[in-house]
Amino acid sequence: MGDIITIQEIYYARKHNRGMIVDREGDRFVFERAHYTTRNGWVAGKLIEGNQPYIIFDDAMADPTDEQLASRTVTKADTIAELADILRMPNLATTVTTYNSYGTNWLADPLNLEEWDVSISVPGFAYADPGFIGTPRLTITTGPFYAIELRPNIMGTMGGVKTNWETGQVLNSAGQPIPGLYAAGETANRPFYDKVYNAGTGMGIAGTTGRAAGIDAADFVAALNL
Repeated sequence: MGDIITIQEIYYARKHNRGMIVDREGDRFVFERAHYTTRNGWVAGKLIEGNQPYIIFDDAMADPTDEQLASRTVTKADTIAELADILRMPNLATTVTTYNSYGTNWLADPLNLEEWDVSISVPGFAYADPGFIGTPRLTITTGPFYAIELRPNIMGTMGGVKTNWETGQVLNSAGQPIPGLYAAGETANRPFYDKVYNAGTGMGIAGTTGRAAGIDAADFVAALNL
């Protein structure tokens, strides 16, 4: 058995052609191009239920190496029917046929619904992740075909300790400042973002909270008259 690999290692570089996400029965349950925070939440929900989700794609979407194919999380088959048989997915063949019937236009996909993420609405592209604008939707037609078990990855931590956001002072369980203890940036992220990593916006948080903490810390040290 090989090591578990992440989906990105195989096909993320192929212009975000992400294939089709299905559950253990071979049924789709989430719009594949919903914002990743939403999509990953639905995938995690299936895992919590004990229903292993998979990503299904074809040879036109990726060219896995022998090392990647050796992973126990990857299944390869010459036909969709064979893939369904190996994975014991009774609905996979019908789901792939239906998925392909929507063609190359993501807007034609009935799963492209507002419910996936109302905060990420993009004019002219419904509720897909804005990073995918202009990327064509690929059908799953060119064998061989692949299935990868979707597994969670830890990207980082979010939240941090409780602080007085005006001074950067860390607060104890009673909500009182701990003298001389400060936090800034990701360690003081609780009031700002708590569901996704910050990317570029983290720089603003780091600069703002760092400045506040630095000013108050300097005043604290000066008052000690060391």
